[in-house]
Amino acid sequence: MKVYHREAIESISDNSHLPVQELTLWDLHQAVKGRFSSFCMAVGIKSLLTLMDQDVEAMAGPKGKHDPNRTAYRHGFQNTTVPMGNQRLAIKRPRVRSIETEGELPIPSYEVFASDDELLDAALNRMLHGLSTRDYRNGIEDYSDIAETSGTSKSAISQRFIKASAKEAQKVLGRRFDKEVIPVLMIDGIVLGDYTAIVVMGITKDGHKIIMGVRIGSTENAQVCRDLLTDLVDRGARV
Repeated sequence: MKVYHREAIESISDNSHLPVQELTLWDLHQAVKGRFSSFCMAVGIKSLLTLMDQDVEAMAGPKGKHDPNRTAYRHGFQNTTVPMGNQRLAIKRPRVRSIETEGELPIPSYEVFASDDELLDAALNRMLHGLSTRDYRNGIEDYSDIAETSGTSKSAISQRFIKASAKEAQKVLGRRFDKEVIPVLMIDGIVLGDYTAIVVMGITKDGHKIIMGVRIGSTENAQVCRDLLTDLVDRGARV
């Protein structure tokens, strides 16, 4: 597949040869897959950091506010990793110590996800599957079908993560494009376990790749693709 770049076209004269970059369909598929993977990892890590902050606040109170009833205090951060996307990603884990014993206390959300190689990916997949059935702009914030919980069990923490990651994903998947020029749109299917995520990736005039929309379905399902494109138009994209 030959890809002609607009900037290069505009910069040459009528008598010049058109510069061409050779890309195969596999190259294009890998580009979408790579950007979607980066999107998922960013959402996952930001959501985990949010959960850890919530855990710390529950133990040590709000940061910067004196709480005479607190039983623990903040004690900096530790560099560590968590399993995600068949690799281990570096994060800074907050540290908390007990006021009574001076011993370090576990961060529940970190302990749960660090001890299970597949839990972060599974929770993200659940979020994406649910996300595809909701309106990006209106239906994500509440996630009313997932009960509010402050428990520390694996199930409770997974549900907290799904809600947090849905809100993070909405920041990307609900953004508007009224003022952006996106000359290239690519739609591709990314296999996630036993289902396929249909992903729209845009390439801006500056060459930046951005994930613009996601639905769960099949690339052969015309309705899924129409829904994706309709959503982009509703958000100001010139499709």
